[in-house]
Amino acid sequence: KSKRYSLNQDDKKKLEEEARLIFEHTKALEKHKRIDDALLLYNEAYSLFDMLNIDYESKQVFWLLRRLEEEQKIAAGKEKDKKIWTNFGEQAINLGKIAVGKKNYADAKDWYKEARFYARQMYHRQRTERKPAGAGGGKLEAQVGAMILEAIQAKNLKPEKYPEMISKVNRLVKDVHTGQVVTLDDALTMIDLASPIAFIACDCRRQKYGYVERDRSKMTCLGLGIGMFRWEQFPSRYIAGAEFVDDKEAKEWIKRWDDEGMVHTLMTFGTREGAPYIGGLCNCSCADCLSIRFRLDFGIHQLMKGERVAKLANPEACKGCYGCVSRCQFGAITADVRQNRPYIDMMKCFGCGQCLAACNYNVIALDDRRNYEVLKHVW
Repeated sequence: KSKRYSLNQDDKKKLEEEARLIFEHTKALEKHKRIDDALLLYNEAYSLFDMLNIDYESKQVFWLLRRLEEEQKIAAGKEKDKKIWTNFGEQAINLGKIAVGKKNYADAKDWYKEARFYARQMYHRQRTERKPAGAGGGKLEAQVGAMILEAIQAKNLKPEKYPEMISKVNRLVKDVHTGQVVTLDDALTMIDLASPIAFIACDCRRQKYGYVERDRSKMTCLGLGIGMFRWEQFPSRYIAGAEFVDDKEAKEWIKRWDDEGMVHTLMTFGTREGAPYIGGLCNCSCADCLSIRFRLDFGIHQLMKGERVAKLANPEACKGCYGCVSRCQFGAITADVRQNRPYIDMMKCFGCGQCLAACNYNVIALDDRRNYEVLKHVW
């Protein structure tokens, strides 16, 4: 490099032409997705421009080089998320800690109907104690909560960092508190499996509005399982107490909120020995639920899609009442005015079944998400 600085003007001109040629060739490589080759040549072009003291081009190449490296990091994070976020059943089989009597647990529908996920030994297993890289002290729950708030703020204040921060949050949130949408029938089955069952105040509304529900008729959340016997040890969460009820009363209560149009979501608390422990069942609306808002507004996968997806099974029978449109909490159904029927965006559908309940003409049906190649990895 020191020898090149002493080159005459003709040699410098030749080097400059070579650097510009490399630069143009590199942009072509990037366009054709040959990222590794492009990174090598970007570095070469930058070295030449910098050596020749051509400031404008050297700064331009430097910016393109850093942008490409950042995109490569984000792409690697998304690929890792894709492997992690399939469904909770796949988490269990991938970590190899749960024996369920099936060769491929990911192919088994309705994993939450396995009684073991509500079992006493699941509750007593220690939560994952790993900490995010670069994080300070404190529990993982508090750290991930702070990371979520930081990522939300970054969407507007630091948009260039937002994708990487969301990717990091999604890799960690599964170890803390996650949920999945379930249908009414599945929610009722969960009541049969879990014991004890208790009415509890909604933590989302408490955090969002500063409102603590003490009126049982307005409570929309249920605590499930053996952990509810320890509710007094967590006064900040169970600030309104816990009222234990039997299966019959809990089922009537769930049906009531289903009639009101609420979405049913199970709650898991951490990962024990590679599998989620189910500790709650919520009835949610888009206006109140933080998990729904986090997913729809910011792409935070604290709430996973259900095992099923809605489709138009008999469109000719539709009368165009659009009752299903107003019932959807996820914005997956819109009015196809030209054809006088609803349009279901299956990529946006969470499989809650509220549209099915609103339809009086048997137009809509729920199908297994795994039957669609484009949907079976979108959870």
